[in-house]
Amino acid sequence: PFLPAATLTIDFEAKVESNISSGSGVYLDEVRIYEPQPFDVKMVSILQPASQQAANSQATVQVQLRNVGINTLTSIPVTYQVGANTPLTQPWTGSLAANATTNFTFTTQFAAPTGNFTVCAWTSLPSDGDLTNDSACKNSVGIPLLPVPFSDNFDGASTFFAAQNTYTP
Repeated sequence: PFLPAATLTIDFEAKVESNISSGSGVYLDEVRIYEPQPFDVKMVSILQPASQQAANSQATVQVQLRNVGINTLTSIPVTYQVGANTPLTQPWTGSLAANATTNFTFTTQFAAPTGNFTVCAWTSLPSDGDLTNDSACKNSVGIPLLPVPFSDNFDGASTFFAAQNTYTP
């Protein structure tokens, strides 16, 4: 084993001659040294869809994965879900060495809903030694496309716009 215990925490303290109030200097606190798991994949982030998407357009989901384990990974089940819709799983295949990253794009797209929505993605590696780093979520907004020219007399229900302020002379 790398360590006699599962984890070891070391705190560093330093006296810096520079002005602490200006933020100059170097500070370290709670450095964690640990033995990596044999198999551990991390969902780094959701790269796509963008934070704003045209409503009802076909949106692609792309994620970044990192192998934080010791062994090379060759197949990873990856899933995404939009809101409360049915999750979609697709396998990533390839060769992902220890500490390497890869971007994975799902082949199945989804229709971006109108308004706020959340996309979550996660991995399901059967032998994953750390399940706490397997998922990520991203908020996005589906912006409706309005016909041009657009007009609204504001007498009835508004298509998209909402009155926020009033003016009194």
